[in-house]
Amino acid sequence: MEYEQSFIDKTSCHETRCYENFRMKKDVFMNFCETLKEVGNLCDGKKVSIEEAVAMFLIIICHNLRHRVVAEQFQHSLHMVSKWFRIILKAVCKLGTSIIHQRNQTSTHPHIRDNPKYYPYFKDCIGAIDGTHVSAWAPASKQTAFHGRKVLVTQNVLAMCDFDVLFTFVYSGWEGTANDSRVFLDVLSPENNFPKPNGEGTYIICAIFVKKVVVHVKKKNYSITVTLH
Repeated sequence: MEYEQSFIDKTSCHETRCYENFRMKKDVFMNFCETLKEVGNLCDGKKVSIEEAVAMFLIIICHNLRHRVVAEQFQHSLHMVSKWFRIILKAVCKLGTSIIHQRNQTSTHPHIRDNPKYYPYFKDCIGAIDGTHVSAWAPASKQTAFHGRKVLVTQNVLAMCDFDVLFTFVYSGWEGTANDSRVFLDVLSPENNFPKPNGEGTYIICAIFVKKVVVHVKKKNYSITVTLH
């Protein structure tokens, strides 16, 4: 217990080491631990504190380390690392449902209002929607469907954020080979609780979600014509 507690103390007390290991500043790390305690109703175990459990969780997801490597680093059994990883993961998922939501916006956001490049063209815009591929794990029998554009096993994730750079909606689960427009059409289903804008609110969205872009190149003058259909 002395080794792993010493690691936590040294890391969390040093700004640079804390950020390098946990990808967050030390005050954010401590606040994150306290928030998870409240949201997930967590308490210290006999051999593992919440701070240590969160540290193991963050090191695994931030550096893509195997549980066996972390077990050796923190001097815990593989079962203990796996157990606490699942506990913290459930608490993080529970926290996500409370912080990822649409915020009420009754006026034009300052980022739009104070920039002549955007105002008044985007005065009703309340956020942006885009997709990304996130590394995933899938059974060998299903990996073919999850192989994305870069041959990696991925999920095609659609996300929405506002102009405060806060996520307001995340939709995951689609295979890496799924087309972006197919994901977008599926997310509009009523059961997915897509946060539709109120009144005249609009979103900035990549054209590939709703339209197919075909680029024709004219060899004579090398001009490019983009056709949307």
